[in-house]
Amino acid sequence: MNKEGQEEIIGFAVIIVLVSIILLIFLGVYLRTDSSTEEIQNYEIDSFIQGFLQYTSDCESEYEGNFVSMQDLILMCEELKVCVGGESSCNKLKNLGEGIIQGVWFVGETNEYRGVDFRVESEKKVFLEMSLGDKSNSYESSTNFVKGNEVIRVNLKRFR
Repeated sequence: MNKEGQEEIIGFAVIIVLVSIILLIFLGVYLRTDSSTEEIQNYEIDSFIQGFLQYTSDCESEYEGNFVSMQDLILMCEELKVCVGGESSCNKLKNLGEGIIQGVWFVGETNEYRGVDFRVESEKKVFLEMSLGDKSNSYESSTNFVKGNEVIRVNLKRFR
């Protein structure tokens, strides 16, 4: 083999090594970006759930003007209490919960999310269960809060 041929082979090998290193760098950046996107998704869901629990409902407890949060409305539903005016706290929770979910998470083929599952439950009872759209890849988060011995779980899944 002559010297020119050997130089060309060495040059070709160097190019292959450089391209491989660049591809590995791009792959590493891509994999890191994917995990941070999921963390952001979970942060958004956690923030929504916290906001949902703190949302002031239009259910009044015990006396007029004492409007309760959604978290308190869940507890009222568990105890089968009624709002001032006679409406069941469970019906109020279902109607308000569905309205909030539909108003916040726009789902459909042309939207960012294709579906949403939302569930509020304890070991004994499902207070609110709602499912919209299609199911595929999901991001999920949940929050628990405790009242006495009872643990109540609020769970949201979004599907892309």
